[in-house]
Amino acid sequence: MPPSDTTGTYGSTGRNTMRGPGQFNIDASIIKNTRFGRFEHELRIEAFNVLNHPQFAQPNGQIGNSAVGTISAMLASSSCAFCGTTERQVQIAMKVKF
Repeated sequence: MPPSDTTGTYGSTGRNTMRGPGQFNIDASIIKNTRFGRFEHELRIEAFNVLNHPQFAQPNGQIGNSAVGTISAMLASSSCAFCGTTERQVQIAMKVKF
């Protein structure tokens, strides 16, 4: 008896039977512009994930895996390409225009 091949077909499980954790993130920035003669300075302080709230990834959805339904990873940050993870990040920059 050959195994049934259901690749590319929909299963009988209803929608939203496995839900992941919600995502909550607050980003903030403070910008101060000053002018000294013909020079203009911009001081910028930016903070990502100000409350340091964890961003969990989706649960494991592989039915044959013993860890099905468990969350074993953190969500990668889409707003900060250099962050790598979702802990609080603060950056300070100064721009001089002349």
